[in-house]
This record gives sequence, C-alpha cells and structure tokens, in this order.
Amino acid sequence: MDSPTTTKALRAVWDGHTVLQVLVYFERMNKQVAKSNEAVIYTRLSVARAGDTETLEDQERVCREMAERHGLRVVAVFAEGAGVSAFTKGRRRPQLDALIEHAQANPGTTVVAWELTRLTRRLTDLSRWVEMIEDHGLRILTPQIDTAMGGGMMLLGVFAVFAQEESTQKSDRVRAGKRRQRAAGIWMSSTPPLGYLRGDDGALSVDPEHGPTALEAVRLYLDEQMSLRATALALTDAGMLSRGGKPIGVTSLKTLLASPALAGKIEQDDGTMKTCVGLEGGGLISLDRWQEIQRRINSRSAKIGKPASRTPTTLLSAGVLRCDGCGASMTPQVTSAGKTIYRCAGSLQGKCRRGVTIAASKVEPVVIVEALEVIDRAMGAATGDKFDELERILQSFGSAIEPGAEVETIEREIDEIDGRHDHVVELLAAGTLDASSFAKAVEALKAQRQALADELEMVKSSPLRPLPIDAAEWLTQLADGEIEEAELPGAFTTAAGGLKSARAVLSACVGSVRVVRRVAGMSVADRLMFDLN
Repeated sequence: MDSPTTTKALRAVWDGHTVLQVLVYFERMNKQVAKSNEAVIYTRLSVARAGDTETLEDQERVCREMAERHGLRVVAVFAEGAGVSAFTKGRRRPQLDALIEHAQANPGTTVVAWELTRLTRRLTDLSRWVEMIEDHGLRILTPQIDTAMGGGMMLLGVFAVFAQEESTQKSDRVRAGKRRQRAAGIWMSSTPPLGYLRGDDGALSVDPEHGPTALEAVRLYLDEQMSLRATALALTDAGMLSRGGKPIGVTSLKTLLASPALAGKIEQDDGTMKTCVGLEGGGLISLDRWQEIQRRINSRSAKIGKPASRTPTTLLSAGVLRCDGCGASMTPQVTSAGKTIYRCAGSLQGKCRRGVTIAASKVEPVVIVEALEVIDRAMGAATGDKFDELERILQSFGSAIEPGAEVETIEREIDEIDGRHDHVVELLAAGTLDASSFAKAVEALKAQRQALADELEMVKSSPLRPLPIDAAEWLTQLADGEIEEAELPGAFTTAAGGLKSARAVLSACVGSVRVVRRVAGMSVADRLMFDLN
C-alpha cells in the first residue's frame, strides 16, 4: 500500500469528499488482518500532574478487560512514563519503538490501547500503522475501534483525522487557557518561583524555608550592588541553595529576579500587573522594589551587549547536522516559498544524489531537547560519582568556546569592585563613614574581589567550561508548557549567550547528527541519528 495515498485519502475524509472510496479501501484492508490470540498493551501519559484521573494503571486495567472480553492473551505491556511525548513533535517514545519491534517480529499481534490518541495523533504516523496491518497482520483494538471487525479500518482513519485536528487546535486552547489563568491571577506552572509554595488551586504563599534565600538575593543584587555572578557565588557560600538543594546559577538567579512573582504579581498580555491569588497581602518585595531590579538588569544587559531575544535560529543546528548519505554538512537555505530548510551541501555541489532536506523549524527543537536530556542524564550520573560523560561534555564545550568574553566580564566586575572600594575610602576621608563601617565594607569588598579573582584564574587555566544552560529547569518548563516549540530555538540561543555558544552546547552534547532521507510515515525524530547515543 502507498502511504502517501493513504494520507491523501484520510485527508479526503476530513474534507468531506470521496468517503465511499475510502470506506471501500479500508474495508478491503480488513482482510489483511491476521487472526491471533496474542496481545500487547500500550499505555502512555503525557505529563504527570496532581489530580490526574487517568493513570498508567487505569489504562492497563481497561486494556486487560478489553483483551479478556475478546479472548486475547496479554503477553507484554509497554508503559510509557510521564512526559515522554509532550512538548516537541516527533519526540521518540522508547516503549512505542519496542512495541513496534515486537509486532514486526510476531505477525498477527493485537495492540490494545486505552484510546487511539495513545498511539498517534498524526496522519503520517497512521500511515505506518496501516502498513503494519498490511505487512504484519497487526490488529489495533481500542474501546472505539477494532480493525479486525467490519468498518474497523474506516473508523481508524476517521478517528485519526479527528485526533490530528484536535492536536492542531491544542496549542490555541493552551494559550487561551493560560491567558484566562493569568487574568485570574493564578500561578500556572506546577513549580512555584523560589521563595513561594503553590497550593492545589494555584494560590501562592511565602515559603518559610526558601523565602529568605530570595530576599537575600534581592539584597545582594540591589542593595549591595553585586553582579549576578557575584550574587550567585555569595548565596552558595552562605549555604543558600535552590529548592532542589543545588547551587543557584546565574541563569536561574536572573530568572528569579526578573519574575514579577517576587512582588506577588503576574504580568498580563497588555503589560499590566495582576496580584497572584494567595498574595493579596503582598509578595516578598514591593512592586517598586522589583521595578528597580528590572532597571538595573536592563541597564547592565545594555552595557555588556546582551544578544537580542530574536536571535536568528536558522543557523543553530548547522554545525551538527550531516547528510547520512554522503556525510556532508546540512546547509541552511530559504525556499521560494519563504521556508527555511537544511539541504545536503553535497547535493548542492552535485556530489550527492539523495538530495536530503529537512525543515529547520521541525529539526531544531528535536535536537535541542535531545541535548537537554543528554545534559540532564550526565548531571544525574555525576551525582552518583560517574563523571565521565559530564567531563566529556564540559571539555568539548570548553574547546569550542574562547574564554575571552567570560574573562572580560569577570575583569569588568573586578574593576567595578575596585571602584566601589575607592568610593568607600572617599567616604571615610570625608567623615561620612565611621571606622567600624569602613572596616566591614572593605572586608566584604575584599571577599568579593577574591572570589572573582579565583574564578578568573579557574577560567584561564581550566579546560572545563561551565555550561550556560540549566537543563533540568528547561525540561521542567517544557513539560509544563511554559516554552512552546516555536520559541525554543530562539530562547535557547539567547540563554546560551549567543549563536556560537548555543551551537557549541549542541555539538558538545549530541556530536554530529545524521539526517536520513525522508520516507513516508517517518517523523522528524525517526530521521535523526545521534552518533553519541
């Protein structure tokens, strides 16, 4: 069977045309389904959230009851954990891959699922399932569909079309829901900002354990006029850590200080502020104080030349993508239709006949998520005293990034401390500052300067470079829907400190990524071969 033809026929159902032809076609496909009493169960959750009524166990129970009613013997259960399929199209599902391998090796297998959307929401994926029905006698059984029964194949196509339509509307519903929550003052993420606790109703309250950490960060940055880096180091030295017990990095600190939640507010789409539910009596700091923080952040960003948030993303993966056929790099191009794609450089030179291309907007989120997961796994292994992978990533990143910019930033901060020291001396000479206060101020400045000097020495001498990305935090925000697929490349590039740094992170984590030629039914993730995995 021709998969593109199948997809076209399914779309015709949605358009309301040639329904009879499609019905006849799928009814003919019923004869291809082999009869067997062996079944496997597939269950999946997108994201684990409090209050979910549909658990993996609930899905499995329903599937086992269905299998028993149809006289099937369950030989395996493939359970996909929470978050596996959530936030980028084409993201791989290891248990689904294992299920497909099992079905291909055991013709006549019945796949039992709680609903069709557990298996697929996309017509291109449906083409693969129909091919397996034709080639391996696969049977799909859900409460609504049985491909071995009359009309089952036709229903499979119709349900898949409706599932895809629902999927395309999902992002609009999510955005609308977020707007409603913001307007109501409800904190949307399941993870509250540092310094607060979140109730089941979305209401925030001050966290007695970590509230002092957030307040100390504000004091150091705003009152003591420390840099973000110096503030983060001072918090670590004082034993003030993140909610997960880790040192607070510069990126996390900046996110904390930039959030209006510090003042108990949520910013609306029109730029106005709404008081968070639960913080009607006030947040950790006043709104005026928070706005003063923003003025300092923005003024420093302008000084150090912060990259624009609209950093071009079309070159982000250019350093890692390669054609699987000839090994040449994938070069960004803009098509006549105005779409940005990656094309095999070998085909442009007439050296590769495969002509491999892939859409930049589709491939970059998948590569970025893979890199984040590699970092997260390496960090997790390092906590168990397995440093090899993390050391490899840091060394690879360090070899690609010159320390010049970081050295310049630290030296600028040291000069700033020296200037503050001179100012304190002037205050003492003018009689504005007493000897005791002068001694305390000089001691604090001395400690800050020494910390920066030690860091400068480490940057100049160590081959290991700290990554500018907090992978665990990013994965959490992705799972919570706080970052959308279209925003991911630009946000990642900005957070990394620019295009060069972002590409260095990707290269260090995923090495080179081979792109195979597209075959009908293949997702973007199926087309990518990560050499370091």
